[in-house]
Amino acid sequence: MDHKTLRNALALHAFFFLATMAIGQAGSGAHMTIADVKGKDLVCDLGTVAYDVRIVSDSTFHWKDKSGHEETNPLTLVDVDAHTALLGWDENDSTFVSMVINVMHGTAHVVYLTRDREMGSFSGTLRVKE
Repeated sequence: MDHKTLRNALALHAFFFLATMAIGQAGSGAHMTIADVKGKDLVCDLGTVAYDVRIVSDSTFHWKDKSGHEETNPLTLVDVDAHTALLGWDENDSTFVSMVINVMHGTAHVVYLTRDREMGSFSGTLRVKE
C-alpha cells in the first residue's frame, strides 16, 4: 500500500471515529464553534505531550511543541458540523497527522503516520489559550 493510500485510509478512519463519538455526545458545554476558534491560539493537551496550535485559515495550520519546535503546514480542513472538524496535514518530516476536534466539548483526537509507517494515536483536551 502506498503512502497516499495509507494517508487516505487514516483520514477516513479518523473521520468515522469522530462521527461515532459526536453522535453519542450531548451538547452540554459552551456553544463555541469551529469558526470561533479559527485564528485563535489553542492548547491541545494530549496527556504525555501538549502543543500550542492555531487554525490560521482553512488551508494553514500552525503548531508549536513545548521544546519550542514549531511549524506552519498546509492544512486540509473539513467541517463536520458547527462544533466539529477533521484536520489533516503533512509535517516537515513527512509525518501525516489527522486530528478531530470538537470545540464545544473541548476534545481532540490525533492519529499520525510517520514516513517509516509507524502509527500512533492520542486523545486529550483542546481549549482556547489564555
